[in-house]
Amino acid sequence: MKTHSILWILILWNSAQALEVQGYARSRDNHKLIYIEKHHFDVDEKGLNKFISTDYCDPDGHIFARAKVDFSRNSLVPDIQFEDDRFGLKETQILNSAENLVHLSQQKKEALLTEKNISMNSTMVSGQGFDNYIKSNFSLPEKEKLNFHFVVLSKLNDYHFFVVAESGQRPNEKRFRLSPDNLFLRLLTPNIQVTYDTRTKNLLFYEGLSNILAKNGATQEVEITYERPPP
Repeated sequence: MKTHSILWILILWNSAQALEVQGYARSRDNHKLIYIEKHHFDVDEKGLNKFISTDYCDPDGHIFARAKVDFSRNSLVPDIQFEDDRFGLKETQILNSAENLVHLSQQKKEALLTEKNISMNSTMVSGQGFDNYIKSNFSLPEKEKLNFHFVVLSKLNDYHFFVVAESGQRPNEKRFRLSPDNLFLRLLTPNIQVTYDTRTKNLLFYEGLSNILAKNGATQEVEITYERPPP
């Protein structure tokens, strides 16, 4: 009986891993460090995200925003809580499986600004669920694309997007380019590009619009390099 208990503990330990990753976000214009992301991940045995807690820090290490992302109800459309202390902003995404809806809301200084319900569909992806989506479709051949609906919490809306697989700039790298399906939006919105290690499926680089606003409240484009502590 004792042996079975030990084996069960080992199985649970191996099936859920805790990881720490830091992302260094630099401006695409001048490559100046803007902020640092400190991620704490719980992942399953396949390496898919189960829960992510993130602190966003300025270059001096002061935390100004935080996020909690829970994938327990859906691996691609997680529940999200995001807060930015600089603007008193709180954004929330909650999946209502019973009614097949995603509820999105924004608050500023505790006052509700706006909220919206979006109908779920089988191709929907949101936030860091995109990382799970990529890992689940990692074998996508180069130059082939997948279409999906992408929920953007800050816009309280979902959009038709597609992702294309491309070769990376270095050996053992694979890049995925995310673009709006609508030509007009594509002209106005910069592509999002994410680069992964083909050996580990770990995210290495992100290029595109940030989910973090600049100090003046404007959107900003960033290049993020992700680093993991040595094993």
